[in-house]
Amino acid sequence: MPNFAQAVDAGDCASGFGAFASDAENKLGHNMIKVQVGSDFVYLLFDVWSGVVFYGHSLIFRLIGDRLFELKKVARRSRYVKA
Repeated sequence: MPNFAQAVDAGDCASGFGAFASDAENKLGHNMIKVQVGSDFVYLLFDVWSGVVFYGHSLIFRLIGDRLFELKKVARRSRYVKA
């Protein structure tokens, strides 16, 4: 499993994510990616066409090669770390 430069608090990860993930996977052709944050895992949506990673409804990273670059913080309390 890749260990990307990525985000987040477990608290941010939970709210409202499931429904959006299902809808995106089924209707928009997005894929889920699993990212390790310390001993925890965070699930993000990856748009296979544009190389953009979504977290909830917020665009946060763009994938360039094998590196994710921060575009926008999801929430004020979110932590951004290098994995």
